[in-house]
Amino acid sequence: LGLFHVLRSFNRTGTGLGQLGMSVEANANTPNYLFSVADVQSFLHARLLGAPISVAITTPESALASFASYGGVPNVAVIAAVAIPLMVIAALATHFNARASIARQSPAAAANPQSAIMNKLILWVFPLGVLVAGPILMIAILLYWVSNNLWTYAQQHLIFARMDRENATEHGEAAEHRTATAPRPGARPTGRPKPTRHTRKRKK
Repeated sequence: LGLFHVLRSFNRTGTGLGQLGMSVEANANTPNYLFSVADVQSFLHARLLGAPISVAITTPESALASFASYGGVPNVAVIAAVAIPLMVIAALATHFNARASIARQSPAAAANPQSAIMNKLILWVFPLGVLVAGPILMIAILLYWVSNNLWTYAQQHLIFARMDRENATEHGEAAEHRTATAPRPGARPTGRPKPTRHTRKRKK
């Protein structure tokens, strides 16, 4: 939410909720939190396949008009052509991240009713939420969502693979230790000898 607010504040020409209704010139020459005027103008210039990364599918035309000085007024069809694939990729990445995490759960944890409900939420509801909220999210947010989920997916597989290798090594070492310390076939046990009749009489 914080990232959404900061990125949305690079273009404050709108008049909707949280917007300041600035003129194009005032917006381009006003810092945004810790970002300088040069940073603001650089962000307004930034485009992905012709679509400004600071706009969403539902960005009003009054706000789109403010990009006339930054590469031309973007077309809604161009914005949708860039945003919709990002929405789909973000939803799929969210789903497969959740699937990878759930696959590591123990059978007991998966059988817990609360865990089962949460698993369904993160598997299906959260990815669907990306698709539903996608039209109001800026392309920059969708880019963040996609890159973060792809990185997390790769990170999970690297970490899980390393954990599996370490567990396999530990199990192998434990098996080797049991084999090395086990008595050989036919060898007499080296433990405490069984009491004989003579020793039993002595104890009495």
